Amino acid sequence: KQFIAAASAAGYDMRSVAKEQGVDPEVKLNREQRWKLEKEGKFPKRIKIGSTAVAYRLSEIQAWIRGEW
Repeated sequence: KQFIAAASAAGYDMRSVAKEQGVDPEVKLNREQRWKLEKEGKFPKRIKIGSTAVAYRLSEIQAWIRGEW
């Protein structure tokens, strides 16, 4: 519930963002692998949606999975 409230308060439609842990099964990379690729510019950057909450833009994750990002 806190994630939904934070995303809404940050102006994001819940259908357009994915929680960090929700991305794991989709991309088959663990958090450390994603962070490394993110630093290298090879994986979408996380967005801050609250004081401690982060998420990914779902469209960017889907594009990355398709090899279009």
